Amino acid sequence: MAKKGEEKGEGDFCPTCNEAVPHDATECPSCGESLEAPGAKGKKRANVPFWVGLILIIMGGPGIALGSWLHDLLRIPIWGDAFEVFGWVNRLVAAVGLIMMLVGMALLVWALAREAKEASEEG
Repeated sequence: MAKKGEEKGEGDFCPTCNEAVPHDATECPSCGESLEAPGAKGKKRANVPFWVGLILIIMGGPGIALGSWLHDLLRIPIWGDAFEVFGWVNRLVAAVGLIMMLVGMALLVWALAREAKEASEEG
């Protein structure tokens, strides 16, 4: 049996006072009860380290080779002609790319370990 207002598609109902509330409401207009699922905001923020880590790995790994290769191919002049050998610019690009990749890997492992810990605590 449908609750009042459901057949008209007016919205949801508050679990506390059973009054009709709009679909996009975050709290009940009658009693003020929060209508968001517990941990909904925290779950969105929990994914940030994972995605930042993944982006750093994707940018850092290929950035090591691509940045160095483009520097030599395009003959980008940065304080002299350091194109012919693996010069300081190439070493700098490689170091920055490697650091980005390692930080990304650490964030990714940390986020996945935290997710696994939370999953084992829930069930």
